Amino acid sequence: MTKTILIPVDISQMDAAKAALRFARQTLNLGEARCVILNVMPQIPAYITAELPGELVGRTRDDTANTLSSLAMGEGLRDFQTVVRDGHAGREILDVAAELKPDLILMSSHDPGLADYFLGSVAAYVVRHAHTSVLIVRQPVK
Repeated sequence: MTKTILIPVDISQMDAAKAALRFARQTLNLGEARCVILNVMPQIPAYITAELPGELVGRTRDDTANTLSSLAMGEGLRDFQTVVRDGHAGREILDVAAELKPDLILMSSHDPGLADYFLGSVAAYVVRHAHTSVLIVRQPVK
């Protein structure tokens, strides 16, 4: 039985995030499962953060957590936790997975473009390196 599901979402890709959360709610038996919804914010270089107002980063983190909560509630999830991290998305997803030891990582992925073939996608990175099952939800083509 699945007890913990890690769902990384990119809030700049809301349709894909909604698709992943909707899939979790509609397809998986979430009766006893807890969803951990993760967003990884790109790390801002120190020379830039030195010029930013001190509270800006904290406020951005709070806004991101609120967006994740609204997104989850809007998709009908009730038992969830939000986590916001800074850094490289793939590595942070794997770090959170190592800490939480989820039964499943559920994430959305877009159709690969040319850049993904040269650089790789976050989903591909997670699939290659995760020590737990990973389920990729494809966003429906419109």
